[in-house]
Amino acid sequence: MGEKRNDGVFILMADDDEDDCLLIGLACEGNPVIANLRFVYNGEELLDYLDACRERGPRDDLRLPDLILLDLNMPKKDGRVVLRQIKENAHYRSIGIVIFTTSSREEDMAICNSLGADLFLTKPHTLDGFKDVINTLVRRWSEIRKTPSER
Repeated sequence: MGEKRNDGVFILMADDDEDDCLLIGLACEGNPVIANLRFVYNGEELLDYLDACRERGPRDDLRLPDLILLDLNMPKKDGRVVLRQIKENAHYRSIGIVIFTTSSREEDMAICNSLGADLFLTKPHTLDGFKDVINTLVRRWSEIRKTPSER
């Protein structure tokens, strides 16, 4: 993405599928609510990134995300394991986590909900579908972030 801003949504996507990362990048382009989009490609990288943010403190190039788009089936550390570890850690618990996967299995949805995922979405198959997902997510995040007097 282009210029980084600290006043918009920072999305961190954890996904090993380069095509899906490319589609999310394209879907986020030009969205005025998205301040930054960053990618990690497996569960270990995601946890390492979060730990680095906590250890080094917030900086322009390193801050905790507002939303994590988390794929379930990744190498090195499965998304379910990562979800559990994030939600068990008091430093990261408040980060919004959207499961963003090819799975539509009820069992996966139930497990992710029980582990504290904020939302479970099956990946669309088109760029327009990815744009719809991103627009809905940032709109909902913006509404949640407003104080009651601003709503």
